Amino acid sequence: MLLNIVRTRYNDSPEFLALSSITTQFEVGKDISFGNEFGLGNARLAGKIAAADRPTVSLAPLQDEQFTRRFLSPIRLDTIYLFALNDRRMGWILRVVVQKANGLTNSPDVLPRETSPAGAFEWIAQTLGDMARQQQVEIAYEERIEPVSPAIDPQLIKGTDVVAAVEKGYQFRLADKGKTVALTQKKRELVLRFSPQVVGGQEVETITKLLSLKPGQLTYSIKPAIEGQLKPTPPLRKELIVNTRSVEEIFHFLSFGVEVPVKHIEKGLVRNQNGCSIPGSTAAGLLRIRSSKVRPHHAAVAVCYQGYWFSIEDADPVSKETFERLLELYNLEIRGGGVVGTPLLTLPVGR
Repeated sequence: MLLNIVRTRYNDSPEFLALSSITTQFEVGKDISFGNEFGLGNARLAGKIAAADRPTVSLAPLQDEQFTRRFLSPIRLDTIYLFALNDRRMGWILRVVVQKANGLTNSPDVLPRETSPAGAFEWIAQTLGDMARQQQVEIAYEERIEPVSPAIDPQLIKGTDVVAAVEKGYQFRLADKGKTVALTQKKRELVLRFSPQVVGGQEVETITKLLSLKPGQLTYSIKPAIEGQLKPTPPLRKELIVNTRSVEEIFHFLSFGVEVPVKHIEKGLVRNQNGCSIPGSTAAGLLRIRSSKVRPHHAAVAVCYQGYWFSIEDADPVSKETFERLLELYNLEIRGGGVVGTPLLTLPVGR
């Protein structure tokens, strides 16, 4: 995982390997010896039996269509919910996974809007994370009843229609003060819910202003971005339209936490988002990957690439936590996928 983050920083494609197969070979060896010392009459008989289990591990590249599709697809909103269940993770998952929310971009290299100062989204994510730890905000599911049909004359509804609707998870409900009925369905909707005690406070007011949300509400629906976002929208919205990053885009975002060696910068091997040959810092406060010519002695994880060692220090809990959560996110969204038929690497690990 660390190697792929570094490769992404150098604009090289990440590569993933999966365990293709494990084969084993069991060997048994026998040895018997007999000896005698001439003239002394002392005879010796010795025997030896040895056994060895030699497993062979075959690794194959992840290159199939399913893996690639998952790697490039936006992260699901349900994944944000799962991470946000842990109050300590809400700020992290919002900053890493969300690319844009109601038009506010989560990227320091983008020119800010007049109403949105630079670093606005980072502040929102951090503030929501702090509020979550104080039980003042949560991301949760709400069950709502939504109409799925136009208004219907009640006299047209038969008993068999009611039974059929219930069997398929629908229900007829009265509308227009009993004049019509509509077919409805219960749906679970992801929402951002504030505690009543903080609604109207300065922090919540600032958050709603930056995200163009209608102030004073306890809950705001969270919906995935779909086509038609360029159409005119109301100045104040009741829902939060979220664009999420793909796993590939998350790698790109976090790769700017790599400290690139000066020699590589001088050679033009690395460029930041604006095309300048200097290290980026978009992952500040999330991930710091140090570089050195020699292998570090106090590293939690380290890899060698382009003649340098890149590592996460064992004394850097923030970076270690980000790396651990990235592994969880990868396993949750990708889960290995498939492998091609021909092994790329075979290792006789028993020798």
